[in-house]
Amino acid sequence: MSYIETYGDTAATQTIRVSELDQSNIFKDSAYLIKNNPFITSKVLGSKTIIPFKLKDSVKVAHTEDSSTLRQMRIRLDDSFGSRLLSYDTVGTNNAYNNDSTFRTFFKGFALQSISGGNAIMGFSLAGSKLAVYYRNENKTTAGKIDTSVTYFRFANYSPSANYIHRDYAGTQVLATANDNIPDNLVYVQAQPGTFATLKIPGLKALPKSIIHLAELSMESVYDSRDTLFSAPDALFMDTYDSSVSKFVTIPYSQQVINLMNNFGISYGYGVANYAEFGSFPKSGFDLTGNVIKKWRFNLTRYVQNVVINKVKPYNLRLSAPKSMLIFNGETPNENTQVSIEPFSTIVYGVGRVRLGGGSQPGQKMKLRVVYSKT
Repeated sequence: MSYIETYGDTAATQTIRVSELDQSNIFKDSAYLIKNNPFITSKVLGSKTIIPFKLKDSVKVAHTEDSSTLRQMRIRLDDSFGSRLLSYDTVGTNNAYNNDSTFRTFFKGFALQSISGGNAIMGFSLAGSKLAVYYRNENKTTAGKIDTSVTYFRFANYSPSANYIHRDYAGTQVLATANDNIPDNLVYVQAQPGTFATLKIPGLKALPKSIIHLAELSMESVYDSRDTLFSAPDALFMDTYDSSVSKFVTIPYSQQVINLMNNFGISYGYGVANYAEFGSFPKSGFDLTGNVIKKWRFNLTRYVQNVVINKVKPYNLRLSAPKSMLIFNGETPNENTQVSIEPFSTIVYGVGRVRLGGGSQPGQKMKLRVVYSKT
């Protein structure tokens, strides 16, 4: 497996297990949610205990192109699996190598799982990964001489794959403060698939009718010594839930959404917006004791303006850290117009977590700043 990076503790050991996908799996030509695991595994083919930071080291293998390489995780599979591959043939419509669709009825694929230890997510690229089969065969030009050889089976660009990330919150600070209506002085947001926070601004209804020049929601991370291991998300996203249509929607009037049109001028039925239109990217700063923290600012001016003139009701807001999403446009929810929110490509699934100050956090309160003129 071609190693890319690790998010988290790179010194803690992890045991990685390779299993075979069971033949009962029925794959559809579609995407699979990263938070769901619909796959069934059967035979365990191999395992290896590794330390993530050592994956950057050179690996010495005594054969051909892999005599010296780096940034690889290599797991030896059971010899019985290799023997099974060698036993297949191309002859006959029911033999594994007769064609691609027949081969899939003999072998569905691999499942790699971290089964113990560790406190990090490791990233690998399929583009540089492969199955290496080492074998011996008789040299055809020299009687009695046995050659050792290797054949590589590489992942093609169209090779299907799916990721699954499981979060275990048992005994964590997140679980201790979640799923209640009690205001928290700390807010926990973890990258998709992760956690979100519900934000309430109780004083919004009390604002007088006025001209809103600026309405800015600001928040800061509360320092933790492990922030160097577990960095904050590259961006935070904010939306809301509209109970009248039972859908999550963009914050009404927060920004303008552009409808996509095809070459014939016909709308696809959804819009597109950059992540920054509805989200916020962090800036570095310092807390009162000099610790490095992250700060976010959300511009809610247009939304607040429409609240004070009674054009839209005040909503509870949802704060999260997704890589991307397809969401309904809050300005026209009854038209079922959807918005595809696409961030920068540097945002990675599962990478990023932050502990923010809530409305009662001493010194680092989350707050809405409103600048207005009375009418």
